[in-house]
Amino acid sequence: MDRLREQLEDLRGDIRLAAFAALREGSEAIVDEVKAKVARDTGNLAESVKARYRNERLLAEIGWWDLDDMYAIFQEHGTRRRPAKPSLVPALEAERTR
Repeated sequence: MDRLREQLEDLRGDIRLAAFAALREGSEAIVDEVKAKVARDTGNLAESVKARYRNERLLAEIGWWDLDDMYAIFQEHGTRRRPAKPSLVPALEAERTR
């Protein structure tokens, strides 16, 4: 994975822009899928899931970044009393097959 990242960092500008466009498109599809599948008690988790990008590394991180959304962890992984209702990993897997 590190070798691939190094190779991506060495790409020419136009190829790099195309790679970033593809990264953004895939990330937005994952965010949309999470919004569609996440538990909707208040709708907060659906509204606050976001992708953030690091252009210099061709990297996207998708998830919940506000402390108010900490309960997303409990939705994704479950607790002793509540079963997991994951939405992030299934959305990632669905995009991976596309």
